[in-house]
Amino acid sequence: MGDEPLNDEKLQRVRRLATRLEPQEIANELGLPRNQIERELTRLEEALPAWDPARSRVILAIGLCLLFVLGAAVWSSNLNSGYHFDDTHTALDQVRIPTLRRYMRDAVREDDSPMRKLRELRKGSMRAAEEIFRWNPFRVVTYMTFAYQDWWLNGLADKPPPSDPWLSRAKTGVHVFNDAVHLLNGLLAALLAYLTFTAPAFRRSLSANRYPAIAALMVGVVFTLHPMQSQAVTYVSQRAESMAATCYLTALILFALSRRRLKHDDAGSAPWLTPLLWSAAGVLLGGLVILARLEALGFSLCVKLGLGVIVAAIVGTVVLVKRGMDERWHAAAVSGTFVAFGVGLEVKEIVATLPVAIVAWELLFAREPAPKSGAEPGAPWLLRGLKGLLGDAGRTRTLAPWLVLILLAGVGVLAVGGQKVTDQLTGKYVLLGGRERVPLGPAQYLPTEANVAHTYVRLAVLPYGLNLDHDYPLAVAPEVEEGYAKPLTTHPLVTLLSIASLLGAAALALLYGGRARIPAFALVLGGVVLAPSSSLIVLADVIYEHRFYLPMFGVGLVAAAVVERALRLWAPEHLRSQLYLGVVLLLALGGSYLTWQRNKVWRSSLALWHDIVLKSPQKPRSWINLGLEYQNRETHLLRYPDGQIEWCHLRGLVSPADDPRLLVLNVSKLTPQPRLLRAKEVAGFEPSRWSLVGKEFVGTQNKARELYGKVTAMEPHRKALNNLALIATYQRHNHLAEIDTLIRLRKQYEELGSAELLEAVDQRIELLNRDAEALAREALDCFVKQRQVSFHRANNLGNLYHSAFGDYPQANLYLERAILYPEAPPETWAILGDVRKIWGELLYLAPRRPNSPLAAQREAYEQAARKRWEQARESYREFLRRKRNRRYEDRVRAQLKEVDGYLAGKAPAPRTWPEGVLIGDPSATP
Repeated sequence: MGDEPLNDEKLQRVRRLATRLEPQEIANELGLPRNQIERELTRLEEALPAWDPARSRVILAIGLCLLFVLGAAVWSSNLNSGYHFDDTHTALDQVRIPTLRRYMRDAVREDDSPMRKLRELRKGSMRAAEEIFRWNPFRVVTYMTFAYQDWWLNGLADKPPPSDPWLSRAKTGVHVFNDAVHLLNGLLAALLAYLTFTAPAFRRSLSANRYPAIAALMVGVVFTLHPMQSQAVTYVSQRAESMAATCYLTALILFALSRRRLKHDDAGSAPWLTPLLWSAAGVLLGGLVILARLEALGFSLCVKLGLGVIVAAIVGTVVLVKRGMDERWHAAAVSGTFVAFGVGLEVKEIVATLPVAIVAWELLFAREPAPKSGAEPGAPWLLRGLKGLLGDAGRTRTLAPWLVLILLAGVGVLAVGGQKVTDQLTGKYVLLGGRERVPLGPAQYLPTEANVAHTYVRLAVLPYGLNLDHDYPLAVAPEVEEGYAKPLTTHPLVTLLSIASLLGAAALALLYGGRARIPAFALVLGGVVLAPSSSLIVLADVIYEHRFYLPMFGVGLVAAAVVERALRLWAPEHLRSQLYLGVVLLLALGGSYLTWQRNKVWRSSLALWHDIVLKSPQKPRSWINLGLEYQNRETHLLRYPDGQIEWCHLRGLVSPADDPRLLVLNVSKLTPQPRLLRAKEVAGFEPSRWSLVGKEFVGTQNKARELYGKVTAMEPHRKALNNLALIATYQRHNHLAEIDTLIRLRKQYEELGSAELLEAVDQRIELLNRDAEALAREALDCFVKQRQVSFHRANNLGNLYHSAFGDYPQANLYLERAILYPEAPPETWAILGDVRKIWGELLYLAPRRPNSPLAAQREAYEQAARKRWEQARESYREFLRRKRNRRYEDRVRAQLKEVDGYLAGKAPAPRTWPEGVLIGDPSATP
């Protein structure tokens, strides 16, 4: 006796339950035989409307064109955003990034032939790549893009580089490149989503997305227009994140296409040989990178051998295609997958996780569903997939290279990363980013990252509270040195719930991934991409929004699947596609508005750090960087000997020197070591708000002082104390400059015979002298309060004792300490030579002053002076032996010649004895 036919109500329930339950479970719920349920499922699958790929591709192409136009309009809002945060030592690194530009400027002339220019470009590129590889072996490709932009936009042969990269015209070009990469990634994300929604696993399946083109377009909208992506796009240094996503998405797309080509009848007799060939080439290339990192082989030799390996792999692939062992499009897709993987490894470390994502995509989407089933069998999909690999020789051969590369990628990262990665994996702590003396180890980092993962998801779903520098609470409180601010911590119960929810999500994905393939893949993708920064490798900053750039693709996949499922359950069938497009349009409009508003915050560093201090008021780094923005915004007027004037922003402390050219002390790098602003002479300078009518100097420096004071109220932060000291030194120089001006005015008033004006000037000079001395004491106090012993502290104290107090024994002591540090620049030796030279002159002249009580000790003072001059000569010679700044060389040679004259018997010229100078006991050993 046959089974009774199902009525419309039961058929509707079967259709809904089939997307999430197995046939036996449906039968139990409806009280029907399993055979009948399986027959109904088969009939429903056969009755599915035929998928029209041509129509879907047209819809997708039109939608992506509109998305590209909209994305370009929205992201154009960041073209004038400039540089932020640590762009100075990444995108604008003044040592490594300009290597190519400097080489091309010296090697190429405007009238050279194009072929010669290309040859020199190749040589310059090799030098720049080697310099970058020694610095960061994981991101050579990323930083080479900065090097090429620096050369092309700033360093053409007939155009000298700008004196200040922060004011460079190149910033717009930098953002154009970042925006273009992001828009390309949006298109790639949509294409990969389309290949995923139309993968073999969804063919003739009741759980398949009925509108794959609209779903793919929705993924592209979420990926391209989400405001959380602004940190990876507008923040110039995070180009590495978006370029890594380009390689990642490209490799996944090519892998998906290669799997489709295997379904063709002309797939070749042994298509598995192509991935095996390229994986072997990858292993050889990885070995060459390790040898170059260990300096066992020269960098240029490794590059040449690597190119030879790539050429050999290409030739081998062509031979396989010619012999009919592989189909050409499959071979091209496989080759492209491995090339994208290899390039990505030199873009950013996260690409090392690509083999895991490829294996997951293969196991979840590359196999067609079992017949007569609306869902997968009960065993976990991962175990079923691995079991299927053992029973399918073709799939085993296809995935074997990627399974091997999963292990080799980890070994390669350890080998290339060296001691730094090893220390992080073995439990050595780092200092928590944005704070002083707060150790962060695996015990604090790993549980905190469980909370961070939920924060990433929350920001993706509800993008409020976006912040460049989160003051994120730690899961476990670290031990903090007394006197320093303790970081925020979260309740242990919150951390336990976060860990439990992550483990539960992983378990559900493992057990029921066959029924919910899209969420399972999104979870795997997010997990493996975040693993390098959110697991055992401890980083100084526990959260950065740009780390979620690529996992946003998984968020888009899940959103598209959820919306389609909701429409299937609640919307009339004839309106579903229109409503689906309506949701995509709303997301596009909402995302465009939010992204535009977020980019407004990035338009200037001042606005950005104001936004950060509002959201992270207890984090010292936010206040310090806001203070730097005010400190570096003081506008100055430069006067040149030819009468020209120029307004400019001097990014740091201005200091007069014997050199007629203007010197700038770069505050941002925590060192008062001077660098020359420009080669042409400067007759004078003055702040734009300078006043000689008795008013106190008021400017952005005082605003910066107030902000640094907020930090020192929390803890003795070395950067805040350092910058407070430099502001005090800056204002002291302003007072001394005003005193010099008033002294010149006093002579004019004497000629006029105005006693009232003379008295006012004398009172002002006395007040400025007192203030200058107080500012010098304030600077000294700030330097001394810094607990951390470092080159910067020693160098700053030596300079201050020399320039402000005339205490030459102390200046010599601290500068001698400063030159012991490896990071001490050659100029430190020159300054130490100046201190010893002047100290010797004062020792020589001290007993020769009129009525000097030291006249009886003239011989001892002369011997002490000679010792100081001998030491000064050694300091100057050491400067000349080192890789030095040529702009200082002439002055140092002149000083050395003068010292040689002293040692040959020439007496120093008489000089006015400085008030309050300290020269110490001549018998003491310096």
